[in-house]
Amino acid sequence: MAGIIVDHKETGIRYAISEVNFNPDVQVKVRDLQPGETVLGYKPRLKDSHSTPAAITPPSEVTSLGVAKATK
Repeated sequence: MAGIIVDHKETGIRYAISEVNFNPDVQVKVRDLQPGETVLGYKPRLKDSHSTPAAITPPSEVTSLGVAKATK
């Protein structure tokens, strides 16, 4: 089953749905999901959020196994 990214017409929220749930009265299709993207894995966002840079956070300490060290 294929999925698509849509914008909600009233709220401006961008999210992913399966194509069978698309309602053109409520949603505007933005694009198809790309390989590797899933409907459940897509994080909803405001439709203008692509122009706003993400907050920069410092990297956490990681052990040689790739697991974050516990903080005291």
